[in-house]
Amino acid sequence: MYLLTRRLRPGAVALAVTIVVALLGPLPAFAGPLPGGSAAGSSQGDFSSPGAGPTVAGLEWAVQHPQLGRDGSHATQVIRDSEGHVVLNAHESQPDGTTVDVLVAIDADDGSVAWQLDNMDSGCLPVASDDGFVYAFTTGGAGHTVADLPGILEIDAADGSVVRAWEGPVTNTPGDVPDDGNPACLGGDLDSGHLVLAGDMLMFNQRRNFDRWLVGIDLSGADMTMAWETYFDGWEGSFFPRLVVAPDEASFYFPFRLGFDTDTPNLLGVFDVATGATLSTIEVGDVAQVVALDGGIVVHDDAFPETVTRYDRSGDDLVEDWSVVYERDDTADQAGLGYWVDRLALADDVIVTVEPSGDSVFAISLETGQPVWTHDPTPSFLNTGEPKVDAKGTVWYSAFGFGLSAVDSRTGDLVTTTGDDPDAFFGDFRGERIAPITDDGRVIMVNTAFSVPASGVGLQLAAVSQGTARLDAETPDDVAIQICQLLFPTDDTAGGIVLARNDVFADALAGAPLAGDDACILYTDGGPDIPLDTDTRAEIDRALPDGGRVNILGSENAVSAAVEQELRDAGYEVVRFGGASRVETAVEIAVEVLRQHPGTTEALLATGNNFPDSVLGGAFGGAVGQPILLTVGDDLHPATAQLLADENITSTVALGGSAVVPDAAVNQAPGGRRLAGANRFETGALIASDLWPEVIGTPDPATREFIVVDLSNSRDGDAWTYALASAPLAVRRGAPQLGVEPTRLPQETQDFLDAIGFTTPPGLTVVGGVAVVSEAVVTQIEEGTGSGG
Repeated sequence: MYLLTRRLRPGAVALAVTIVVALLGPLPAFAGPLPGGSAAGSSQGDFSSPGAGPTVAGLEWAVQHPQLGRDGSHATQVIRDSEGHVVLNAHESQPDGTTVDVLVAIDADDGSVAWQLDNMDSGCLPVASDDGFVYAFTTGGAGHTVADLPGILEIDAADGSVVRAWEGPVTNTPGDVPDDGNPACLGGDLDSGHLVLAGDMLMFNQRRNFDRWLVGIDLSGADMTMAWETYFDGWEGSFFPRLVVAPDEASFYFPFRLGFDTDTPNLLGVFDVATGATLSTIEVGDVAQVVALDGGIVVHDDAFPETVTRYDRSGDDLVEDWSVVYERDDTADQAGLGYWVDRLALADDVIVTVEPSGDSVFAISLETGQPVWTHDPTPSFLNTGEPKVDAKGTVWYSAFGFGLSAVDSRTGDLVTTTGDDPDAFFGDFRGERIAPITDDGRVIMVNTAFSVPASGVGLQLAAVSQGTARLDAETPDDVAIQICQLLFPTDDTAGGIVLARNDVFADALAGAPLAGDDACILYTDGGPDIPLDTDTRAEIDRALPDGGRVNILGSENAVSAAVEQELRDAGYEVVRFGGASRVETAVEIAVEVLRQHPGTTEALLATGNNFPDSVLGGAFGGAVGQPILLTVGDDLHPATAQLLADENITSTVALGGSAVVPDAAVNQAPGGRRLAGANRFETGALIASDLWPEVIGTPDPATREFIVVDLSNSRDGDAWTYALASAPLAVRRGAPQLGVEPTRLPQETQDFLDAIGFTTPPGLTVVGGVAVVSEAVVTQIEEGTGSGG
């Protein structure tokens, strides 16, 4: 399988080993406040993030802190505060060989330590507010509280200074005398204690002597004061002890059990935030996770048989909507769907989860509870605590020893991956925890693999942001295969294959709209007696399901009858589009494109004598379902004119000037208008600026992405193959193609980028090796777009 190669941005830090130091002053904040929240980035337990990650993931920095480490006793999830820091529990090595539990804030810009507090509760996850504070447990002994006892600290997120503290003790049982062991917040991972915010109410649960308290701390006054405490006699369990706040922040959910008898049912309660009062309860199984929705919750029960259940809110009551068994319970002979559910992440109308066995990432419909899509990761073994969903609905996960990957929550299609560069990721880097994604798009991974800080190792972090990827397989045919594997990393999932000859572009010019983003464009050697390329055949067999469709572009003189017969014999549906000329082949393709997109009344018109306008326009056509029609003379070809009439086309956009698409042809086309620059590069820029907004709108420059392609005829005459094969990727990514030359960034392309006004470089996917598009050209784009135009 082909893999993408990536390089760092100019000036990016590849690897830094830092000494843990306290910052002397506050770091500059981001432009606006960032939402705080729990480990999931929200108090709703849904593992969502308000930031939007990159569309092309490139390593920005990788840092290790030798004195710091994390192990199973620590709350392993991480949060971010309103200053943009990543905040986490860790321990620090001391000169005498002991360790001290600490709370550390990491600067997202470079991975350095912004501030650190000692003697903090390692097993209690802190929480951040959106107005500049972090709340965390101290174990006492460092002078953080008045009596130097365990308590909760209100910490200034800018510099780590303690603003207020609460150390009011909580009793073990009602009527007992409080002791110095309270309050306490114990555990590890999802079973750890969590501080949770709902408005001005800070809440946590406390377990002592197998009993359980829920405690509410009022933050609204000058002092932090206990507002309420709710006691559960005999609550036992190794079971999910986390408070999950409803979206309106007026109530919260909490699972519990009264008594030690195994026959005593587990309950899930709805509680009032203001008073701690129980509003209602339902019986549940062994709750592993609760995700709060608008108007209800989703509950994951990890006992056998493992189930996922949705409950709707009716006032204060919970009413079951659906319940689906996922993992089969063989002992009870109860069938399940065969999935093992772990760590639910909310993404629009689906719940996304990672199988702890590492087999797949999959999505569950919020409407029905049934699986929607499955994504098989590369490699096949996942090692991540939970997926993270960003503001665009992209699902981020980390695979064991493989950096970071992202999939589209709507389809499960791969969006981007960092690959497994051992130099960039410390060789054995395991991004086991992903921080809530920052507003400027950084995805920060925290390696929790080391239980004891080791010399030169310690805590490791890496940040991924918008980067540059290069598809640099050896030949154009191989690059086309590489793109197909990027589009459809899971076998048997391509919706089709568009197959063209690799040496003459004539019949391929109109092929991009036929592919859209549901099919790959692949190549084989051309000629009436030439067999199918073996590597291309292998990729067809991998990507296409049994009986899938292969669309051949051109007559038997272009792609041989032997190729067609071989594919038919293999059980594929084969459709050939081969007119008497390239113009008539384009007409045949247009009929199929319009059949697939009924109601389309627009078409694109380009010259059949060269490739740039038709290929770049064809990528846009693939995104919106508009066909490419060709001209080769002064007038419209009769077959083209007939198609426009038969298909009720009312609007036609001619791509290029009158030298390539004559005025007579434009005037003969219905609703004809022209989109033309002084040359192919300016026309390409106009396609990106005038046509693509219909697909992508006017996105924030920080989230823009482009496919970089050679539009020249200066090399081996194969530039068209790279550009055409990348059209489905442009459609999938919403990324217009940027035209360049192998060693030169045309001024027209630079002017287009300058007009957007980038302050940081966009995501770039470069199609072809350095002989096709040089590193110097890529650097020009990156440095030019990073200056703000």
